[in-house]
Amino acid sequence: MRHSIQTKAFIALTLAIITIGIFTVVGVEVATSAMVQEYSAGLVEQDVSIRYDAENGGEVSPSTTKTSVAVDYITLQAMSLQDQLVLTTVIIAGAAILALVVAAYFIVARFSRPIKELTKRVTEGQPTIPVKGSADEIQALSQSYNDMLNKLNGALSAQKNFNVSVAHELKTPLAVMRANLDVLNALDQTSMEDVKDTMAVITQNLLRMNTVIETLLDNSTLSTAPLDDDVLLDEIVSDAVEDLKPLAKSKGVELSLNSTVCPSSKGNAVLLYRAMYNLIENAIKYNKVKGKVRVTLENHSGGARITIADSGIGIPEKDLPHVFEPFYRSDRDQADGLGLGLSLVLNIIQRHSGSVDVISQPGDGTVFTLTLPRLI
Repeated sequence: MRHSIQTKAFIALTLAIITIGIFTVVGVEVATSAMVQEYSAGLVEQDVSIRYDAENGGEVSPSTTKTSVAVDYITLQAMSLQDQLVLTTVIIAGAAILALVVAAYFIVARFSRPIKELTKRVTEGQPTIPVKGSADEIQALSQSYNDMLNKLNGALSAQKNFNVSVAHELKTPLAVMRANLDVLNALDQTSMEDVKDTMAVITQNLLRMNTVIETLLDNSTLSTAPLDDDVLLDEIVSDAVEDLKPLAKSKGVELSLNSTVCPSSKGNAVLLYRAMYNLIENAIKYNKVKGKVRVTLENHSGGARITIADSGIGIPEKDLPHVFEPFYRSDRDQADGLGLGLSLVLNIIQRHSGSVDVISQPGDGTVFTLTLPRLI
């Protein structure tokens, strides 16, 4: 049979009170019995001494007999007093036990009331729980529940927004392709040029959809991606820089690398390369003509720190808190990108127990700082 916390606490307190009462009664009886026995023994010794003196004197006087009778009487009175004392102790202990049990019931009920209220609110799925009372375990539990609900609501809201964004990113190119096909079918006469234009639009939108799907798959497999490669960050960063130099040259951007040899670490080389590539590519894409991108790799606190600084157009202050959210696009890239690149970067770095920080000043450039611990 399952019992509530209140019932268990009440039973425990009741057993403790009863046990204390029993020990009290037993202790009183043992103590009084020992005192009566000691007192009786003293009286008997005194009686024997009087009788011995009387016998040596050649006679037993009436006073000696009276003394012996008095000893027996006092002994009986002491034993009767012991019985009365034990009985009184039993009555008082019983009354005290009853009073303490009643008090324990109300005390337990009072202290368990917040738990019942908390349980009721959790069962009913109420959104928040007011934190009341002193700073005890119940208050801490209520606060923890509030924090958990806030995080859960945030996650559900983010998931809802994510689903809406995915649907939009896939629905828009499908709508564009369908519209172009409808236009092509509605033409009385279709030329090869009309077909090529329509196919070009369809191809472009298919590529866009494919990019969305691939990025979503990358994000979904991050949590299970193995981290057992022997990673050399200096080689990964160097490869990303070398692969992006043609893009930087075509954009008129100066790309440079200042790298330090870092100790080998465990991780996923493919994912880390993807993160470096995305950040450096963004630094080039959102730069100015004759702008600069500086990539720095250095040892830091037993791990590594990678800094990617550009002299580009920067990120508006209102957009900085949201740049890592999936499908979020600032005013600078509404016409380009899907808003998934930085989200993927953050997930990759966090998968490697690292962190990503960003500071930016519109018109003066952006600095991304990646901190990665050494995984052994």
